[in-house]
Amino acid sequence: MLPIRKSYVDVSTGQLHVRSCATGTQRPLLCFHMSPFSGVVFERFMRVAGRDRLVVAADTPGFGMSDTPAAAPGIPDYARVMGELADALKITEFD
Repeated sequence: MLPIRKSYVDVSTGQLHVRSCATGTQRPLLCFHMSPFSGVVFERFMRVAGRDRLVVAADTPGFGMSDTPAAAPGIPDYARVMGELADALKITEFD
C-alpha cells in the first residue's frame, strides 16, 4: 500500500494542509474536495491513483487542518490558492 505523505504549504491565505501520494511519471493529479469536507476523503483513491503519478489533495482554506482565511473565500479565491499550491509544488501541468 502506498503511503500518504502529509505536509503544509504556505499560500496567501496562510498554510494549506496537503496530502500527497506518488510513484510513476504520469501528469500529476490535484484533487479538490467538496465542502465542508477535507482532503481526507481522497486517501483511499490516492493510494490507487498514485501508482503512476503524483496525487495531491489539499484541505482548502478554512477546512480540515488548513488555516482559516481572514475573510470568507469564494470560488475564485479557492482557484487562486490552488494555483499557488501548484506553483509552490513546482507543478506546471496537472489533471
